[in-house]
Amino acid sequence: MKIHRSLKLLFLFILYALGNAQESVSNYKFSGFVYDARSDEPLAGVNIFLTDRPFGAATDDDGFFQFSVPAGTHNVNISYIGYISLEQPISFAGDVKKVFKLNPAVIESETIVSVAERPDQNIVSTQMSAATIDVQAIRQTPVVLGESDLIKTIQLLPGVSTVNEGATGFNVRGGNFDQNLVLLDDAPLLNPSHLFGFFSVFNTEATSDLALYKGGIPARYGGRLSSVLDVRQRKGQTDKISLQGGIGLISSKLLLEGPIGKNAGSYLVAGRRSYGDLFLPLFNIDNTAYFYDVNWTLNFNLSGKDELAFYGYHGNDKFEIVDVFGNQWGNTAFGLKWNHIFSNKLVGKTSLIHTIYNYGLNIFATTQSDPLTYAGRGSEMFRL
Repeated sequence: MKIHRSLKLLFLFILYALGNAQESVSNYKFSGFVYDARSDEPLAGVNIFLTDRPFGAATDDDGFFQFSVPAGTHNVNISYIGYISLEQPISFAGDVKKVFKLNPAVIESETIVSVAERPDQNIVSTQMSAATIDVQAIRQTPVVLGESDLIKTIQLLPGVSTVNEGATGFNVRGGNFDQNLVLLDDAPLLNPSHLFGFFSVFNTEATSDLALYKGGIPARYGGRLSSVLDVRQRKGQTDKISLQGGIGLISSKLLLEGPIGKNAGSYLVAGRRSYGDLFLPLFNIDNTAYFYDVNWTLNFNLSGKDELAFYGYHGNDKFEIVDVFGNQWGNTAFGLKWNHIFSNKLVGKTSLIHTIYNYGLNIFATTQSDPLTYAGRGSEMFRL
């Protein structure tokens, strides 16, 4: 019994000695606070740890931290996202309490340009389901056979789908392509396509901007079941004369613009033409296939309160297989616009518009003297 009691006392003594040794090694308390150096606000989630030992903690919502540290001198690292990290040696011969202040880090990056609508756009404007496209974006859109196309670009918008692959017609939210109102400077175009729908009638070089109304169509456009595509032509440069052109696989284009007098106005004339019919005779083919269009605008500044503009468009397509089939169609539109400023609160805009759509179809019978011919002409329109 005495031996058993002695062993028990020895075992308790060893445990007591080991406990004192362990406490002497790692039972010092490290605590403190971490603040923002500028505002003295506590920082939550800051990491405080020893670089040479697996000891550390994170600050709470009040910036407070606390953990046990072994005796000796250790490097303490204090780090937080968006702030400059600190690292310093601290000697632990007893409990230590510290206060750290971190400075915000300055992060340098490349210049960022942010472009947005004015802040009160959602208050001033109540227009919904409308999309505007910059013409520069249309010109940068991947093109077909070297021809940038306005209608093919709007087919990429939400709610807009193509009629069929490769065609310039478009459907809006389940509607049909003939339920869209297509306007060029307020003049309606009944068939806005060239080459059986492969290209649109809009020359991007002569286009200023466009708007597509997919719903909530403004009353000034009248009633339309599906959408309204409103395209505006450029007025021309007022400071210098400019001539530019281009040659593509399908067509070539030319544009001339410049001022009229000194601050009296400006003009713009643009034309396109395909040249497939010029190469067909080289292969002993007498068939005909081509299209062309012309845009023009004349703008006059009559006074500080009056502005007069005359503008127009003419385009035509012709396709013919000798002794078999012939088809041609085209749009002609021109208008006169007068803007007058009556006062700071009253502005008058008057437009006179005339549009024509021509369509012809020839189906030749067994002899050339007996063709079946159909010709049609579109509506004429006056708008005030």
